[in-house]
Amino acid sequence: MSRFLCKGGAAYEEAAFALGLMRTPEAFQALEALWEREAEPSLSGVLLSAMALTGQPEAFDLLIRLIADDAPGAGRALNALAALRPSSALRSRIEAAVDRGGNHRIRQAYAQQFPKAGG
Repeated sequence: MSRFLCKGGAAYEEAAFALGLMRTPEAFQALEALWEREAEPSLSGVLLSAMALTGQPEAFDLLIRLIADDAPGAGRALNALAALRPSSALRSRIEAAVDRGGNHRIRQAYAQQFPKAGG
């Protein structure tokens, strides 16, 4: 699988998501290593989504940290977490990160992707 992660394109995306679906700490570590050296924003979104799929606490920590720090990739991190339909506990952590980050655009995206119950 690692040879596909070096090439980009559809094979790259499929390999990243296959790793994410393994849901293991090792899969997260491999994806995190790729994230740390990936410069292409469109591919970084795939990596963040794949990391979220692992369901690993470390993955959630990384994604939430990106949001809280208003780092490059914060919007893609929010999208990756929203796709999971997170638990109320994880949702609270995401909301706190959005508030800490202070980015108006991220705040709007959060409001759209995580509507208040009954509203």
